[in-house]
Amino acid sequence: MSSMHTPELSGARTRATDAPGLARLHRAMRGEHEALASLNTDDLLALLHREAGTQTLRLACCDIAERVLPVFTARFPHDGRPAAYIEAVRAGNPRVFSAAYPELRDLDRHFSLIRGATHLDTAVSYALHTLFDLGMGRPTSALYSVPMFSLWAIELAVMAGVGPWTGTGRDIRDAERAWQTEHLRHKLVHVRMSAQ
Repeated sequence: MSSMHTPELSGARTRATDAPGLARLHRAMRGEHEALASLNTDDLLALLHREAGTQTLRLACCDIAERVLPVFTARFPHDGRPAAYIEAVRAGNPRVFSAAYPELRDLDRHFSLIRGATHLDTAVSYALHTLFDLGMGRPTSALYSVPMFSLWAIELAVMAGVGPWTGTGRDIRDAERAWQTEHLRHKLVHVRMSAQ
């Protein structure tokens, strides 16, 4: 069979009667996804934590935190530490953010004291909080703040006119929140399907 005649490329589907196991899996996944559709980010984080444990929750939060990296790139174009830190957390490195990057924590404190700080500086401050809360030395409850700080950092970066986002700050924040919830639903469905 040529590649142009494979079901994936031709659009032909295997009938459910020909692959009952696959059809059952598809229905189960769709059912799980629909069951989770009404849950917000906090609920999804709590379920993921309860059903898959802290490390899976932390990895999902790393995916969310990674999306604030353009905020750092806009302010510090040659500083690869934030991306390296996320990878270190993914790899299970036990360093906490404040110990690994003390000058960035000092910068965060500096920004928080500035009256009338620019949108970009405030975005960097929220992005720093996003990374800080990923740290393995932090209580697990800190992971629940990662999506919120990420949303604020991205919205303010849009207001500052930096990063890959286009649109208004509110529109981008809403789109990012939708991405976060969809990503967490997908992770949770994967966890549940893997457990069966």
